[in-house]
Amino acid sequence: MIQVQSISAAVFLAISSYAPLVNSGYRVEHGAAINADPELTPWIGVWPGDLELEPQNLVGGIALTWRGTVEIDVYHQFASWQGSGDAVLGLKAGADAIMTIVGSDVPMKGTALMLKAIRSELFAVNVSREEAFFTGHLTFTYEVNG
Repeated sequence: MIQVQSISAAVFLAISSYAPLVNSGYRVEHGAAINADPELTPWIGVWPGDLELEPQNLVGGIALTWRGTVEIDVYHQFASWQGSGDAVLGLKAGADAIMTIVGSDVPMKGTALMLKAIRSELFAVNVSREEAFFTGHLTFTYEVNG
């Protein structure tokens, strides 16, 4: 069967071992609660997401193999005390680095067939005159079989 946890662990390993990101102060966690403290940014969290499968190679009504998609969710955060423009730039730089890292290993260390899609969303967590705290959500959709 398809091991979603193996794919999310491979994504976590790829991101957490990328020296330029880690050396920039990013904390990278796997399966942890979403960070709520702007003081603990920049921050990245990786989670296994949805799994959708369809039976393949049916024999006597029993699926011998399955094919489908796995989504891996990557949340990333950046806070700034210089204003929201600075926070958005920091968040975008983090997203670009994550997409470059994950996109450079399309079968994700052999755990998936291919990367099919990337979806990106941006959320303002807290914006005031003193701070800007943003969260981004990247969803990586992989084609899998098993």
